[in-house]
Amino acid sequence: GDSLSFVILPDSGYLIDSVLIDDSFDGTDSVCAFTAVTESHTVRVVFIQYVYSYDVPSVWNLLSVPQVVPDNDIHALFPQATSAVFAFSGTGYVTTDTIDHRFGYWVKFLPETVISISGAGINIDTIPVRPRWNLIGSVNIPLPVSQVVQDPPGNSMTEFFGYDDGYFIADT
Repeated sequence: GDSLSFVILPDSGYLIDSVLIDDSFDGTDSVCAFTAVTESHTVRVVFIQYVYSYDVPSVWNLLSVPQVVPDNDIHALFPQATSAVFAFSGTGYVTTDTIDHRFGYWVKFLPETVISISGAGINIDTIPVRPRWNLIGSVNIPLPVSQVVQDPPGNSMTEFFGYDDGYFIADT
């Protein structure tokens, strides 16, 4: 009949996604309390990554931010950038002060660095596209191009390209 409390402390860069007691969802609170315990219970905690780190070389980088971030200002996301941030407008490149996770951007870093960005990862998304060329963002896990779904179906779709010191046809 004792009472017990547990404090759940996620590692740095992680958040509590869910707490399950005896396989039943019990919320996302970091304190788990039992009163008048007379039998064994199972506590299971699911964590999600919240801070992601990215290695960026000392050159122009084609980037997206596959996360829901608390501040989408370029200075908050890319404080080490040594250039303006460029987005593709449909007719050419324009500078931007904010990032939308659905799109890709050109950013230059000197020297090579690691950027750490806080925000919940995006696992699935719908990205609007224009006819012709688009710089699209990505989800936070590798996704084979074969799993990209068109909505509505029937549009023509060319290859997807990546950039690593030159364009290449991407398969993820």
